[in-house]
Amino acid sequence: MPDFDFSKIDEFLNNQSVGFSFEELLNLLISGDYKVIGERVLAQLKRGFLGGISQNAYLIRQMIFILVAFAIYLAIVKAFKDTTLPTIGIYLGYLMLVTLLVTSFQVGYQFVQTVIEKMFSFLTVSLPVFS
Repeated sequence: MPDFDFSKIDEFLNNQSVGFSFEELLNLLISGDYKVIGERVLAQLKRGFLGGISQNAYLIRQMIFILVAFAIYLAIVKAFKDTTLPTIGIYLGYLMLVTLLVTSFQVGYQFVQTVIEKMFSFLTVSLPVFS
């Protein structure tokens, strides 16, 4: 592997705070030490997943709050015999849940867009090394 210059790839990975170098990962792959590679990749995936949950915890809290409030409302509404008030309340509850669903979709869309941009950047950096 001394013929290849991985400095730009390592610089890109350091900017992304990955925590390991590309050359080190490639050497482990060539030596057949798949257990260490798996552990490192799983640690990175775990860190990214937990980071995503902590960044979007407000959406989860809002959804839980709306669901609990909606359940309490439905329990109270059963006492009324008139059907218009409960129906309007149910529609409002569903409207709030749909709003949260659209917000979650936007967060997911931004996440996927960021991942694709990072993958494209990584491929742009790694292409000159292997050509």
